Amino acid sequence: MPHSDPAATPVDFLLQLLQATPEQHGSVAHLSKLNPVALDYLQRKAADLHHCAVGEARELLDIALESLDLPLSLEHQRRLIERADDELASAQRWGELAANARFCLQRPELAQQLAGDARATGSDDAAGDGGKRSRGRERSAG
Repeated sequence: MPHSDPAATPVDFLLQLLQATPEQHGSVAHLSKLNPVALDYLQRKAADLHHCAVGEARELLDIALESLDLPLSLEHQRRLIERADDELASAQRWGELAANARFCLQRPELAQQLAGDARATGSDDAAGDGGKRSRGRERSAG
């Protein structure tokens, strides 16, 4: 059962998520505060957004492939590929959020325990991946 927290309303929780660092947004520590109905909704919506972002990335890559036969500048082609890469990074984040919400929904006691451990150690890595999540790629200026 989730513990008492100032972020008791969905709006408060969303504000708290927006103020968190990007690595914390979908962390078990944050998600374990939600009730099962909210976790289920979040899991379903994040999974939907994951699939949409993957679909968008595939479409952008299809366009990029078709554009190879057109006289587009390298800059335009690079922008298409970068946009597809952005969509894939977004899909990964949505997928992680959906997985973490599903974990908190299916294993609430363990999620609470992990959230407590993360808060006690000050860790940003409540998901237990050792900080190995994708942090996006740096793009060259030229």
